[in-house]
Amino acid sequence: MSDANKEGLITVDFNILLFLFLAAVGIFKFLFSASGGAAVAAGKWAIEGVILSCVLDAAFVFVVLLISAFFIKEFWGRLISKLVPIRSITYQEAVSIVLIASLLLSR
Repeated sequence: MSDANKEGLITVDFNILLFLFLAAVGIFKFLFSASGGAAVAAGKWAIEGVILSCVLDAAFVFVVLLISAFFIKEFWGRLISKLVPIRSITYQEAVSIVLIASLLLSR
């Protein structure tokens, strides 16, 4: 594929950066919330526990992300592209849809 054709494609690098951005937003929301940040600052929680919790949450979200992207891709390919004359999406585009939806729908 030429560089001109690659410009509009969603890449793995883009999805990794988007995932890291969402993780940073989640960590900042936790640290600057009334309950989370105050408890960490007051020493009620060990920082190791907070880090472990963040890593486990990220792993869980990553697995759910991969499964959700698979279902979005299959749904799009089997239903949407049959009803509306548009192309099927790639797996990377499905991952991006899930990540952007989580960004837009998060509180």
